[in-house]
Amino acid sequence: RAELAGAPSALDLPTDRPRPATPSHRGAQLTEALDTPTVTRLTEAAQQRGTTLFSVLQSVLAAVLSRRSGQGDVVIGVPVANRSRV
Repeated sequence: RAELAGAPSALDLPTDRPRPATPSHRGAQLTEALDTPTVTRLTEAAQQRGTTLFSVLQSVLAAVLSRRSGQGDVVIGVPVANRSRV
C-alpha cells in the first residue's frame, strides 16, 4: 500500500467522449493475435532479460498507456490465483 500511495486513480486517456461522473465498470474485450515472428522476438527479449513473456507484454502495455496518457505513473493490477501472501 505504501508503494501505491499517491498513484493516479485513473489514466487520462484521450477518448471520443467524456468520462462519466459515476463509473459503470462495464468494459469491452478486444481479441487480437500476434504473428509468430513478433511472438518469437518478444520471447527472445524475455529470455535475454531473465523474465517471462507476460512481464514483457505487461511492460509494453504500461509504456503504451504512459505515452498515450502523458502520465509517468501507470498502475496495472494483475489478479493472481493461489497467492499465499496478502
